[in-house]
Amino acid sequence: MRVTACLFLAVMMVAFSIFSLNLMGKTVSGINDNWDIIVPDDYGSIQEAINNANDGQTIYVRSGIYSERLVINKTLRIIGESRETTIIQGNGGVLVKILSNNVTFSGFWLRDGETAIYLNGVENCQIIDNKFVNFSQYATYTGGVAIYGVNCNNLTITGSFFTEIDYFNILLTSASNCYIANNTFISTRRMSHAIQLIKSHHCIIEWNKIHKSEKPFIFVEGGVGINSSRNIIVRYNDIRDNDWYGISIRNSNETIIVGNNITEQKIRTGLILSRRIVGAIIYCNNFIGNNEDIVFEGEEEKNVSWNYLGLGNYWDRYEGEDNNYDGIGDTPYTAEGQNDTRPLMGLYHPFKLPDGSIIDVISNSTITEFNYTSSERITLKVRGEPESGGFCLIKIPGVIQKSLLNVTVNGKTPLKVNVHVNETGNFSLLYILYLHELSEDRIEIIIPEHSLLFLTSLAILALPLVLQKRRLIKHLCN
Repeated sequence: MRVTACLFLAVMMVAFSIFSLNLMGKTVSGINDNWDIIVPDDYGSIQEAINNANDGQTIYVRSGIYSERLVINKTLRIIGESRETTIIQGNGGVLVKILSNNVTFSGFWLRDGETAIYLNGVENCQIIDNKFVNFSQYATYTGGVAIYGVNCNNLTITGSFFTEIDYFNILLTSASNCYIANNTFISTRRMSHAIQLIKSHHCIIEWNKIHKSEKPFIFVEGGVGINSSRNIIVRYNDIRDNDWYGISIRNSNETIIVGNNITEQKIRTGLILSRRIVGAIIYCNNFIGNNEDIVFEGEEEKNVSWNYLGLGNYWDRYEGEDNNYDGIGDTPYTAEGQNDTRPLMGLYHPFKLPDGSIIDVISNSTITEFNYTSSERITLKVRGEPESGGFCLIKIPGVIQKSLLNVTVNGKTPLKVNVHVNETGNFSLLYILYLHELSEDRIEIIIPEHSLLFLTSLAILALPLVLQKRRLIKHLCN
């Protein structure tokens, strides 16, 4: 009976795998009849395929070099075989103009133009898994831009690679409800900006890597710029080694900067706050190795909150102490004009779970492994100097009773365990103090079964109330 059941299960798994691949429009060999048009099989050029396609169709483009400038004025999915081998080669100008709603453009290497993709007045378009290289040599009017969107709504830009862009890698003006995530930007040009939003609102920028090239004697402009915009969230980005700024907020309202690594801006500053800033909330960011962490410009209206729900930022220059063992510095950090009354004593780490939820951990140890094995168990592996003190501060949704917790470090009781329940009752902060004993110490946390909220409500540190009453795009809830 048991053997029969196992065989049945195996057959069902194979059938499900085949079914799933067909749903994706691809078999193992790469192509099947679900593609409506194949280039160059059906048409010799991509533009010819677009001209002959009907709204809603999918165009599949095989690997090759296509010296074309495309105009997409229909609702289409245009899919390249691979962004490493399916190349749209320019010689200046705009390589791809998207002038219709609901367009998906994915799987291409775009190179050697003035602008790679230009979108105007469109909505629900997706730019996914592309590669953008060398939009500088031919730049005359825009200065060299990879993606330039004007008056766009619900634009998604994800999973792409940008390098050798002379000016803006992504420039959006008068945009709304846009999502920029999981992209890699390697700057190699003096005036290169990774992401710039101007007069835009309700957008999210998250999980991007924004780095300068490792080549010597290269100077670049900056990372993420928010200008004359509102309700912009910049979170969980790794922003390193930009010479002018890591993040710049100018003349903008209700901006959220949370969970970013802002490190090694060695010439100017990590964060610029310029002109009129209203309702900015900046918390759980790591400021490390910057020439200056914060610069105020212009009117210096410091309408900024430097902590939220009891958690501030990590500053590598902060020299305060934590005598009450809660992971928070006992004295404010005000060195450059900020007023962080809740500075973090360790680095902030966001750990993303398979369902998109976030576990927030603050620690002075190096975290080498994080596992969420069930609704009631968390394990971490950490490293530190032998016999040195380490701590972890973990945000857990719901009310947790210390007496019901089971916390061990290397199978033993830690030096100290504290639980602080936020005044809203939405989450608890679990503080664990320990000595580093092994080359890699193991922390295990067993949470009481009655904390059902833990299973369903793991989320980013609660968004500020000023934004909760406003409509954000669907990605905000992921």
